[in-house]
Amino acid sequence: MFLKANKELVEDIKYGGLVFNASNGLIGGIYIYKEHISVEFSNGASFFDKDSILEGKGKKRRHLKIYTDEDIALKKVEYFVSQAVNS
Repeated sequence: MFLKANKELVEDIKYGGLVFNASNGLIGGIYIYKEHISVEFSNGASFFDKDSILEGKGKKRRHLKIYTDEDIALKKVEYFVSQAVNS
C-alpha cells in the first residue's frame, strides 16, 4: 500500500521491520510480531482520525495493530497510508 500510494518511496529494512522513506525522511513502516502486524506512521499524530482508530500516545508516531485480514479494511489502513505519503 505504501508503494502503491507513492511510487517514489524507498524501501529499507530498519528497526526490525520494513520501512518506507521519502525525500523528507521516514514515512512509516511495517513490523511483524508474534500475534499481530503493526503498521506504523512517523507523523501519525498529525493525521485526521475522526474515529480514533490510530493507537499510541507519543509526540508524533501512531500505529495500527493488524490481527486479521479484515482489520486492514476495518482499521482503514489504506486511508492512513495515503495520509502518510501525502503529508
